Amino acid sequence: MLSRRAFLTSLGITALAVPLLQACGGGAAANTANASTGSASAPLAGSTSATSAPATTTSSVVTTASSSAVTTSAASTTSSAATSATTSAGVATSTSAATSASTAAAAAPSGAAKPLSIWFDYGGGGMFAYEDVTAAFNKKYPGIKATATQVSDFKNKRLTAIASNTLQGAWVWLTYGWELPEFAQKNLLRPLDSYIAADKVNMQDFWPIVLTDSTYNGKNYGMTNHPAVVILWQNTDLAKGAGLDTTKPPASWDDLLTATQKLTQRSGTAFTQIGNDPTSTPYTTWSAFWMAANGLSVISDDGKKAAFNGAPAQDALNYVIKTMDQVYGGPTALADWRKAEKFKFAALAEGKAGLETNGNWIAWDIGQQKSPIPFTIAGIPGGSNNAGKQYIPQLGTLNSIPMAATDPDSSWTYANYFASKEGQIIMQQRAEAVPGNIAAAEDPASIKAHYGRAQVLDLFKAANALVYVRTPAYDAVNKALGTLSSDTLNKKTDVATALATAQQQVQAALDAYWSGK
Repeated sequence: MLSRRAFLTSLGITALAVPLLQACGGGAAANTANASTGSASAPLAGSTSATSAPATTTSSVVTTASSSAVTTSAASTTSSAATSATTSAGVATSTSAATSASTAAAAAPSGAAKPLSIWFDYGGGGMFAYEDVTAAFNKKYPGIKATATQVSDFKNKRLTAIASNTLQGAWVWLTYGWELPEFAQKNLLRPLDSYIAADKVNMQDFWPIVLTDSTYNGKNYGMTNHPAVVILWQNTDLAKGAGLDTTKPPASWDDLLTATQKLTQRSGTAFTQIGNDPTSTPYTTWSAFWMAANGLSVISDDGKKAAFNGAPAQDALNYVIKTMDQVYGGPTALADWRKAEKFKFAALAEGKAGLETNGNWIAWDIGQQKSPIPFTIAGIPGGSNNAGKQYIPQLGTLNSIPMAATDPDSSWTYANYFASKEGQIIMQQRAEAVPGNIAAAEDPASIKAHYGRAQVLDLFKAANALVYVRTPAYDAVNKALGTLSSDTLNKKTDVATALATAQQQVQAALDAYWSGK
């Protein structure tokens, strides 16, 4: 069985492997571009690294390297949610969650506490968020004993647990937005609409795009863990030095290319500074990213048809290739520069890039510098087919309840608490993640505590798309788009031929999925 890193690499999204396993374990994972696909490593769960945790912290989640079957682990975790990790299953239990759960259970009537198992694959800030929220939950709900567990080989272990019928009791899983259509279509997740209605949860408490992320075929399958937006960052000092407008980033693709040319500097043949790298697009292939910025949907609204071949798609790919060839002399030199620089944080944050298409987490990277750069941010400018408009894509993670869990009521209590203002404020205390709950995101103390938070919130309000291609056939579709990105960037074939091939591959993947093959 492929490791998660090998599996993601096979899909053409090399950059996803590190952040999904470390999930914001600090800036070291940020902005490592892949020359073939252009995806950039980017933390989704905040950027607070393990080394930056307060010295008084006594809890952690210990990761193991084992990838053996999950059956033993699931049964073990269910029967004793507060115990230490079942190492034979390759998972480790949060000691803080276990300790807090034991304390809370002691305050409840003997034998009354119900075990609740929470699975996630975050490291770093995302791991701390689960620890902190779970500890607070256990104090607030002593009748439930919640245990947060970091799990490797995450997707396979969840699917194995369902197949082996080991999900007795209450369970909550982290679900990535791009996974939700597949899991929902296969009836693996429990719709939450009846719980939302019964508890009178006001869904207007969340960013609108968060609700898009958690809804499939008219049903809600998750409560927000946290979202993120991908935006265009500009180093205003470097922009001023290049004679560019320092009040806002470029507003069109022509402006973006011009700015990239002016901001790119060399010493001999080596870059000393770059403009924007259009192949560096977090959590999606660059071909899908720029086609969407040009107003295209890769797949039709009903999810059955590939819908991206044609002039607007060619314009998007040609823009990226033109930028890479005209400014950087192709992908190899830029990839070599990134390897040589060995950035600890994003290139923009370290003053080596004037522009960057990256997530809201870059604010944290900037704030970690001894002399934080001044910056301006905006949505991604649209191309000729989307002129005058901004592409502001969002991605997110959710807390979902597996359909097979036999105590969904306790599971809902946790998922709802995590998404509440109280839970979301706790969630971001040791993570750079922006809450999906608007009141928590706009909490004055939280804004003050997070560098650049006030600026990025305006982009959350304006988010207008999802950064990933939304389909239950996500893996196969993304693999085809990764090949499209690689083949065109490396001149293995011309753009028109590559697009026609990708269109056929995506359509074949959709047909195979919907026909049940």
